[in-house]
Amino acid sequence: GQLSPEERQVMAECASESFYYRSLPLAAFSMTLVQVAIKKGTLMPHQRLGAIPKMGAAGLVSYFIGKFSYVNECAEKFLQQAPRSLLAEAIRKRRGLPPLEPLTQENPTDYGGLGVPESG
Repeated sequence: GQLSPEERQVMAECASESFYYRSLPLAAFSMTLVQVAIKKGTLMPHQRLGAIPKMGAAGLVSYFIGKFSYVNECAEKFLQQAPRSLLAEAIRKRRGLPPLEPLTQENPTDYGGLGVPESG
């Protein structure tokens, strides 16, 4: 199915945060490390292209490692910010957590134990 606006917002936050907090720093660090290793002679540069191919490979691998390392944080975001979404339900199921109680007519809003007092 299609993502709800709430799910799209959480997904966009996950993409941005995983990039800035994990992928970018890890890629910059690994590329710098490869460049230093090449300058010191620990790694050999490409005959024609120099350090660029190895630095690019290190950056690409690190980018994906950074993205994948953020998966659990992203799952937590769905459970917190979009608890009734289909994705949150799938996360609860995968983790062996019980499903949320369905909303009732008497209590059409549920704040998921966020400390919001119930009206009435």
